[in-house]
Amino acid sequence: MEEEFYLRFQCVRKKKNRDKKTYVSDTLSIEVTGDGLVTYKNSSKYKLSEEVKLSVNLTPIVLEEIVAMVDESNIFLESDSYWPEPDEFGSWEIEIVRYNEHISFLTKIFTYSGEFKKTKDPEGVAVLYYLVKNLESFIHSLLNSHQKRIPFGRK
Repeated sequence: MEEEFYLRFQCVRKKKNRDKKTYVSDTLSIEVTGDGLVTYKNSSKYKLSEEVKLSVNLTPIVLEEIVAMVDESNIFLESDSYWPEPDEFGSWEIEIVRYNEHISFLTKIFTYSGEFKKTKDPEGVAVLYYLVKNLESFIHSLLNSHQKRIPFGRK
């Protein structure tokens, strides 16, 4: 890929612990580099779960599809100035480098589409929400199909 490209998405979810006084957090992180490396991390402090970390190298055509998702979303036209701040339930953070431009957005976590309609910038948050959901779905599908190709017991 000739153009510089980098994407990182991180979702931090916070839930009340069983004692109802403290919080535990789950962190999902997806990183895509311009050379086609996708790194997926999912860690949870709930029940002392271990971190899941997967990496896969994409073919150029698959990387182009991810870049096209970003381009078609028009996320570079947005600003998080009027987006809600992260709250006690978690945060979304996305960072993208494309066309020598760099954006980084931070907002609260959105669990369903109706939630962002109540914000000061519902159209802008919608762009982020649907881009994140599309990327998560696409990358999860890639990772799942990659994992199914690997015989049991081999890494």
